[in-house]
Amino acid sequence: MSQLSYSADEDYYQLLGVTPGASAQEVRRAHKKRAKECHPDVHPDTEWATAQIKRLNEASRVLSDPELKGQYDRLRWEVIGGDRTRERPLPARPAKPPKGSGGEGRRRHHEDRRMSYFIAGIEALVMLFFLVLGIYAALKKLNG
Repeated sequence: MSQLSYSADEDYYQLLGVTPGASAQEVRRAHKKRAKECHPDVHPDTEWATAQIKRLNEASRVLSDPELKGQYDRLRWEVIGGDRTRERPLPARPAKPPKGSGGEGRRRHHEDRRMSYFIAGIEALVMLFFLVLGIYAALKKLNG
């Protein structure tokens, strides 16, 4: 087990987007939501995603355990103290991966898949048109 410490730059509450009064269930729910956004499977080949998921896992582990949460809160209080103005507002979501790091790969894959289905549908309609046109020409030739 690692030594518990507090850094204002990596506040576990802000990282998960929960308040200090959050229950263990709320912490787990927030962890699951944040992990979906920055999981290495969603952002393949990025060190950012791996580092972010490790931080999220550590934050969830500490804030879900009542004893560790108490220790963390005491450390946090020593650094922040009673000055609530030093806390940053809760972020809406974790930081985005750097541009060009492959973070948009899954979205692009789904867009490519939709486009290929669209093109296949157009091709099927064109083939159907020519099939009907061929049947029409054959019937016209038979009837004279």
